[in-house]
Amino acid sequence: HSKLLRDPSILRVLDYGVGNDRPFVVYEPFDGDSLGAVLDRARQERAAVPLEVLREVFDGVASALEFAHAFLHAEQAQAGPACGGRVHAGSIVDL
Repeated sequence: HSKLLRDPSILRVLDYGVGNDRPFVVYEPFDGDSLGAVLDRARQERAAVPLEVLREVFDGVASALEFAHAFLHAEQAQAGPACGGRVHAGSIVDL
């Protein structure tokens, strides 16, 4: 179902597996710096991350979560009630 999860704030996984006994994930390319690079740069410069950058990051994460939430509700509605009233909890990784 993850191939159906398309939103500008969610990177698609292009490939995954194990190589040299280490797991790997290949995401689609994206423009800009990763959050890790932004935080590393701020730490090296002993500066705060600019508010507009933080706002952009949080807006993107919120958008992705909102989309994924709606998607999961639609999937659950199509599947019908869960057996015994139990619902499987999923995980969102690397948004």
